Amino acid sequence: MHEITIVELRNNLRKHLEGVYFRSQPLAVHRYGDQQVVLVRRDQYERLERDYQAVLRELAALQQRLDAKS
Repeated sequence: MHEITIVELRNNLRKHLEGVYFRSQPLAVHRYGDQQVVLVRRDQYERLERDYQAVLRELAALQQRLDAKS
């Protein structure tokens, strides 16, 4: 993942957004040394969200099985 400062993002917004969009390259943006945000393509975000929800469902199912055995 490429990392830049907020100043660099402001100065070269188009270039960095094109990198995120066309090369599917996530971009971490820092402000005063602290990581603030990560820019990703919407389809990547939606895939991450689906995967996260699937993990949560699986954990809930495992918890139910454990509770049933108790």
